[in-house]
Amino acid sequence: MVASPGWSVLSVRKLWQNRIVLFQLAVYDFRHEYLGTWFGFLWAFVHPLLSASILWFVFSHGFRASRTAGDHFFLWLLSGLFAWQFASLSIRGGALSIVQNSFLIRKLAFHVEFLPIVKIISASFLHAAFIVGLLILSWKDRGPDVANFWIAYYWLCALVLSLGIAWLASAATVFVRDFAGVVEIGLQIAFLGTPIFWDLSILPESARSIAALNPLYYIVTGYRHALLGLGPPSGHLEFWIPALLVFFVGQFVFKKLRPIFADFI
Repeated sequence: MVASPGWSVLSVRKLWQNRIVLFQLAVYDFRHEYLGTWFGFLWAFVHPLLSASILWFVFSHGFRASRTAGDHFFLWLLSGLFAWQFASLSIRGGALSIVQNSFLIRKLAFHVEFLPIVKIISASFLHAAFIVGLLILSWKDRGPDVANFWIAYYWLCALVLSLGIAWLASAATVFVRDFAGVVEIGLQIAFLGTPIFWDLSILPESARSIAALNPLYYIVTGYRHALLGLGPPSGHLEFWIPALLVFFVGQFVFKKLRPIFADFI
């Protein structure tokens, strides 16, 4: 993994050339995340499934929210929750990826810009397993549907948005360590502001158009439509304009600040 002067932050060719190293780093990161715990890798699956089960019980029995998706409320809830989990894990891990691997920053031959990508690949391992489970759950009641293929597209949407934010957040955290706390607070606000366990229809008509501008709303709704066989939702431009803006601004900021990372680590 040899860095070259003038290399842009993201190059498909460079990613492909370093695919084995990226995969190995992602596997190491995933294993390190759960190293030393009693249940090891099981925690990666137990925690989100337990959270989803509690939310399902509360909102289907306590608040009677199952009318949102009828008989498919559990699948509706899981699809939104797991879409959110992938984005939040990628952003949270990406924000800390530079400061947590400071020993690599001083290695001139290492592509520092790969560290947030490694975190996203690591989060993708768990996400892939959950997608398989969601598809099985979907096929159990409805059978395979061509709309299911849209899940790959919305996964890509989540990846692009998460990577752009991760580049920005990781660069900022190098200089201001407290920025990681800002990211955490921002994720909590975004969790409450994204219709993961509530539906947009509960909002007044005037507020729905504003809430729909949330890029995570597009991703969460897309996952649900793909798994419930509803086809792609609207709002493509409303998502891609801010998502690509964040992506390219993240690249630019990271590229400009990258040469001085070593001075602040």
